[in-house]
Amino acid sequence: SDSICPGCPFNHDVPPLVDRLKRHPMFQSIVTAGATCSGTPLSCSQQNAQYGTPPSTPGGLGGTPKYYYSPGDLHLSGNGSIGYGILVVDGDVEFNGGIYFEGIIIAKGTFNFTGGGADAINIRGAVIAGQSITDTTTDVGGSIDVQYNSCSIANIFTQMPMTRLTFKDRALY
Repeated sequence: SDSICPGCPFNHDVPPLVDRLKRHPMFQSIVTAGATCSGTPLSCSQQNAQYGTPPSTPGGLGGTPKYYYSPGDLHLSGNGSIGYGILVVDGDVEFNGGIYFEGIIIAKGTFNFTGGGADAINIRGAVIAGQSITDTTTDVGGSIDVQYNSCSIANIFTQMPMTRLTFKDRALY
């Protein structure tokens, strides 16, 4: 369906959003899912990652969403990498090879999508980057399929507890 507010600006500052989400008790370190992190600044990578189980149809019900936080740059590669939920990255994100992610990816830094592998890179949901989103597949080869899907976004939030975003005290006379 159409946006509730077409053309409205995105009023959120991404670094504080990442800082708030990474402290949320539902988010676990990406290291617990098998990512290897090293270096200064910290950089994490994983091949054939499994970050939740997407529903059988994009935007559908079912599946098992997961909520992960990467403490530094994140590089995911390899055919067969999948995810469903919210992925918060305290740095830059690079995806290459056949990756499928359904939900929201939020990064403080940049996004780089480099194609290749047997499958396309598919993201259904939303991507929020603190700096820029670049598509370099024309330089490297491969294909990318990024689709905004409000149902995918709504479904991952059904399993999270409600959070107060603002509060206003108003006197009634």
